[in-house]
This record gives sequence, C-alpha cells and structure tokens, in this order.
Amino acid sequence: MRLTLAVVVLLITAFSTEPVEAQPELHIEDAAPSWIHFGSVGGVAAFGVGVSTCNSGTLSCAWNAATPEHPVIARSLYRWHDDRFEQIGMGWVTHGFCALGLGGTCGTCSPTGCDSLGAGCLTSNSAATSGSASTLGPRSDVNASTGEFPFPATLSPVGNPTLAGRLQATTASLVMPGAAYFVEQQVVSADEIIGGDPLDNASWHELQVTAPSTATPVGTTGVGDPAIYAWQMLDPDVEIHTVDIAGDGRFVLASRAKEIAVNTWRYDYALFNLNSHRSARAFSLPCSSGPCGATSLYFSAPSYHSGEPFSNAPWADASAPSTLRWQGVAHAMDENANALRWGTTYSFGFVATSPPGPMTASLELFRPGVPSEVGVAAVGPVPVDSPFIRGDVNQDGAIDIGDPVSTLQALFVSGTLPSCLDAMDANDDGAVDTSDAIFEFSWLFSFGPPLPAPFPGCGLDATPDFLDCLAFAICP
Repeated sequence: MRLTLAVVVLLITAFSTEPVEAQPELHIEDAAPSWIHFGSVGGVAAFGVGVSTCNSGTLSCAWNAATPEHPVIARSLYRWHDDRFEQIGMGWVTHGFCALGLGGTCGTCSPTGCDSLGAGCLTSNSAATSGSASTLGPRSDVNASTGEFPFPATLSPVGNPTLAGRLQATTASLVMPGAAYFVEQQVVSADEIIGGDPLDNASWHELQVTAPSTATPVGTTGVGDPAIYAWQMLDPDVEIHTVDIAGDGRFVLASRAKEIAVNTWRYDYALFNLNSHRSARAFSLPCSSGPCGATSLYFSAPSYHSGEPFSNAPWADASAPSTLRWQGVAHAMDENANALRWGTTYSFGFVATSPPGPMTASLELFRPGVPSEVGVAAVGPVPVDSPFIRGDVNQDGAIDIGDPVSTLQALFVSGTLPSCLDAMDANDDGAVDTSDAIFEFSWLFSFGPPLPAPFPGCGLDATPDFLDCLAFAICP
C-alpha cells in the first residue's frame, strides 16, 4: 500500500508530538475594578484597590486560605511626570482566600470550589477586602521566584490603623499638575510557577487622580505587562529590554534620552524587578567625562512601611571617571539593606553632554550566587571622538610636566575635567586616574615607554573605550 506524503507527515506529527501538560496560568484580568481611599494621616494616603484574577490555564490553581497553598497579590502605585516614570507607593501583599470560580473572559469556567480556582475561571476581591488588615502580609515573606512564603505571615502591619499595610503614597506625590498615575497588581503563586508562566502575572491600569483622596480608574487594564510598559505607551521614545537571571527571575529596564539644550541630553531609567529573589544592589552605565560628564544625578525608590524589615536608605552615587553607578549596601554587610526586590521599580537619571546611543547597562545582584552581575541593553551617553594628541592634557601643543600636573589638578583640586578625556588617558586603559599621571611622569623623567598613539601628532583613538574627546584646540 502506498501512502501519500500528506498522510506520512500526519502520522509522523501524531506520533512525535508530546502531549501538552495541564497547568494553571494566572494573570491579573482587571487591575482596578474598584478603588477606595481609606484616609490620610501625616501627609500619607492609604488606598484599597479591587482586583480580578484569571486562570486561563488547563488545570485548577490552589487557593487554600488555611495553608500556604494560595496566591498572594502585590499592588504598587506609579506616576509619570516631567517625562520621568517612578514608583511612588506600595502596599503589603494580600493573601488569597476562597476562589469564587466565576465565568467571564478567562475561557470556559470549570468551578472547583473555594480552595482552588478552576481552569477558565475568574475570582475577584473588592477594594475594601484587598486593604483589610486580616488579609495582609509582608512582601518580605515572599520568594517571588518560587512563589513560596511562610503562613501564617511572620509579621502583622504596625502603625496607624488607617495606613498600616495598605497601598500608600504621600499626598504631595498625588497632586502634580500634568501627571499620569497607574496602579499595578501582581499575582504570585507557587502552584503556577511549577508548570506555568509567571512572567505575565503583573498588569496595570491608569488612574485619574484629582485629589489625594480621589482616584478614578480610566481605560482598560494592560493585561500581562507590568506598569513600566505604560511609560512606553505614553512615550514611544522609551526603549524597554529584559534580562533573565537563570533559575531566579526577570528584570525589566526602560530607558529614554531627551535633548534639553544644544548638545545636552537628559537620560532617564526605570528598572523593575518582576520576580527575582536575588534582587539587585547596584545599577551602572559605562560612560565618559567626570564622572561620565553627568550632572543632576537622580534616584527615586518607593518606601517600605508598616514594619517591613528593609532599609529605605537611598542608593549612593558611586560613580567613577568611566562609570556612572548607583549602589546600595552589600548583602554581606546587611541582609535587610535597600535592594531592588521583587515587584518594585527604582528610577535613575542624569544630564550629560554626550549624545545617546545603544549600550549595555549593568545590574549587580544583591543576594550571593552566579552570576553576580548581568548586562541589559539600554540607551545611554556614547563617546564623541575628535582628533587629539595623547598626553597633551592642557592642549598647548607640547608634552611636558604641565600635562601630568594638569591631570592631578583635575582629579584632586578643581574637579573639572578637560574637554578631551582621551588626551588625559595617557596609558590608554580607558579610564582617567592617577595611573595616567604616573605613566606620563615615567616617560618624561624615567625613560618609561612612549605614550600610545595618537602621539606625538594628532589622530583618533584606535582603542575602543567610553572616553570622549569633545574638542581639542590644536588639532584640526
């Protein structure tokens, strides 16, 4: 019997295709079906926000209120203002209880009772319930990479009962003219992480805020995307890239450059930790001029509250001549230091005279492990090259003692670096520091090796680095 090619292909496909494993698949279907203002105390407002959670998978998801076998939902508040995107508030997590098993937009619902959310089913919480102290637990209990947490919660929210544990933001942050506001909700479930896709578990919804006590959900929910993607919706010039840490979780970096004056750009970044338990302790960019030609350095982070053990100390400026860097305290020094933990966004910014271009930003991870640092694509200031003479720091056409002295003065006295950092990089190692002055002194007085090209005449730097030569007076 002769089989046609189509039949052969059909048979091969039938026998070689592995069956699709049944699994739950959670996402936030509606991130703001309702909103409530519980009150304001001492310049801080507290809110509750309703939520609808969908299981679009093919297997029920555990929702047992009496054991750790249930999801938690975290909520955060964001603001876009003056082309900058920031997280301005956060709340403790709400522990799931009694899945309602409703039909709707998730598919064909197969209800399974209160202790699980059936495939194709929807469940929801009201704004009041989501802010109820009896349902709240600290974010610090949750490993969002695995979905695991102790239960009952290790902490109860402390402080004024109007505020404790609830989604909070300062009243001042909610009254900025021209600002746009967004709420984000993220569901974390160990039951789903075992076999599902935990990377689409955050969704966002825009809010119209007319006063600290008045916010109205508008539009529709951005399903399956964290709020950082709302920035790109508002501004198509925003670039977004992700980086996954093997065996851990995902970070999302949004970056934007805007020319604010002739040859001057403002750079803004928002870095979101979706579900990395290892977290991040530093964010850095390779750049140029001193340090990196950057001014008006900026850092913003939401505040932990209500008894969370984590520090709110801002990340410090740890920049060097060829690196722009913000960093917190290392895990080895304080395991509760201010790290970029799951469900949280930190924002960074600066002004520079170098134009924008593609580059790789670096994230140093907080908790120990391999890798200790990862790269992620970003927009940042790129070097500008003009012809120069290496070692002629003061640009007078002569290589003499005045040049290494000028290097030391710029580094330790005036703090003002010359317009051509490439000329200052006497040893051509891609950085400007005391070793350049030592190298040049050695050549001048100790028969050390000659300076690398371009030397002794004008030319371009053949060594790739992140140093600029914006202008060099005596070279055409």
